[in-house]
Amino acid sequence: MGTIERQYTEELYKRYGGYFAAWDPGVKYQLGDYGILKDKTIFERYGNITTDFGVNFEVTELSSPGNLSFCSEGINKVLIDNEATINNLSLPITKTKVGINLSFENEKSMILETFGIKEYGIKNINDLAKKIKEQFTQNNWELDYAIIVSIKKADSETVIITNQEKASIELRAEINTNIIPLDVTTLNIADASLNWGIAQEKNCTYKFVAEGELTPLFKLFGLKKSFLKRKVKAIYFKGTGANRLDVNNKTPLVFKEIKVVF
Repeated sequence: MGTIERQYTEELYKRYGGYFAAWDPGVKYQLGDYGILKDKTIFERYGNITTDFGVNFEVTELSSPGNLSFCSEGINKVLIDNEATINNLSLPITKTKVGINLSFENEKSMILETFGIKEYGIKNINDLAKKIKEQFTQNNWELDYAIIVSIKKADSETVIITNQEKASIELRAEINTNIIPLDVTTLNIADASLNWGIAQEKNCTYKFVAEGELTPLFKLFGLKKSFLKRKVKAIYFKGTGANRLDVNNKTPLVFKEIKVVF
């Protein structure tokens, strides 16, 4: 995998401990998607447990709408060319064009902005665990598989990544004048309704501006061997293959959240 993928997914995992980041950001995941992890934090989807194995589940809403923002250190935002400030505001102006310049002081930097984000999850994890263990006993499931059990969905998002020095990008939007006076804190560069576009850029390796209905972050669960000495409520399995357990080994399996250590 390239350095951009690792840079993006590792930084966001460290910032939002427990949440993995979708790569690339334009991929749309669903609850119940399963696959494997590569390079610790890069999820490669194989399919969906409902479509592939007939495993059904209920969905619950975990959070109310909000926004999510991540910005590396050394990124400067400057509001530029606000046309409304040089017009006669007594006139019935309904739209104005505005620009934001982003300059990156550090070589490896990134921005993730989301608009209208909500989190959803699989309602009964214990019930899901039983169904996945059944798939394992039927030789349909491997121990390196991971399942998306909660997911953050965004109405739209913007991602900008650079791994070069002295990078910059200028974004332009058309906005309603009812949010004047303007500053960089009142404008969300992920808001697709503002029709953000790229006016110019330098040394930006990856650019994904105000695209809609995406899934930037998610949590993963999987079957893992448990080596705890205390008694664990678990099931022992027979089977063959690289990821099968020897029933005589008596190593229990537990269904739990996947965590990464760096």
